[in-house]
Amino acid sequence: MRMDESLSEMVPLLAYFAAFVMKSEMVRQIMGSEMMVLEKNPWYNEILMKGATQGRQEGLQDGILDFLEAKFGDMPKAVAEKVRQVRDLDRLHDLHRRASLVGSLEEFLTDLNRSNPTD
Repeated sequence: MRMDESLSEMVPLLAYFAAFVMKSEMVRQIMGSEMMVLEKNPWYNEILMKGATQGRQEGLQDGILDFLEAKFGDMPKAVAEKVRQVRDLDRLHDLHRRASLVGSLEEFLTDLNRSNPTD
């Protein structure tokens, strides 16, 4: 597909919205070589990085809650919500380690409540 220069800037935007209603593979087939334009776009890379960070956050949060549930049984909803509020990856790594080491849920909550205000 050959496009006018002014329209080529719309390719990333169109592909972005198409992904909401179509499977990624179908969008790639339709976009063909124009997909390279999208993949070189800094905005696209920023979205990918943000998604990867969010995936790591959610994975660590799930791991923390899994450790705690395996050790102490069902988690109160308030504890799960508090863990899910932590976004800082370093803090989540620390909490993940602590979840595997603490002797009680109360001990973990003490650590959790010491979270940085920037989480």
